[in-house]
Amino acid sequence: MQPVPPPSLQQDAYALRISDRSLRCALEVEGTNWRNLLVQVLVSSAQQRLRSARISVQQVADELGYADPSRFSHASKRWTGLSPLEFKNSQ
Repeated sequence: MQPVPPPSLQQDAYALRISDRSLRCALEVEGTNWRNLLVQVLVSSAQQRLRSARISVQQVADELGYADPSRFSHASKRWTGLSPLEFKNSQ
């Protein structure tokens, strides 16, 4: 499976038929920003995939666009305090 890059703020604003600024303001009202929202989506996607017993950490890293699983592991620790393997084993 080829990783799909996340959409840009501009692409999502266009899809929602609103301006970039309107989307930024709406996110600000919700107490977040574009980058934090993308991280939340990545974390959620990673955790959902890691819950599957049939998929490896390497496969999840590949699907999320990480060329190097160690970078995925560092990002996971930064996001959640757990490495992907620690999360997978805790499920």
